[in-house]
Amino acid sequence: MGEKVTLADGREVDSWSAEWREECARLEQEAQRIAQLPSFEQRKSAVGIVRATHGEQYATRLTDRLVQLRQARIEKARAA
Repeated sequence: MGEKVTLADGREVDSWSAEWREECARLEQEAQRIAQLPSFEQRKSAVGIVRATHGEQYATRLTDRLVQLRQARIEKARAA
């Protein structure tokens, strides 16, 4: 069994649960989609919509993932 994690809807589930896997997959899809938006303003607006829809904790996780994606792109560009 994994540790307890909190879903966007406030429920606590096991980190090995299907619900957590589904939420992580959805967050990753959203992060990939938002990362492709052409401007900072568009990305900021999209995160704001997610914040209003899914709450602060989910939006923070999404923002953290967006930062990771950006850092990976920067590192890839430096290596090229």
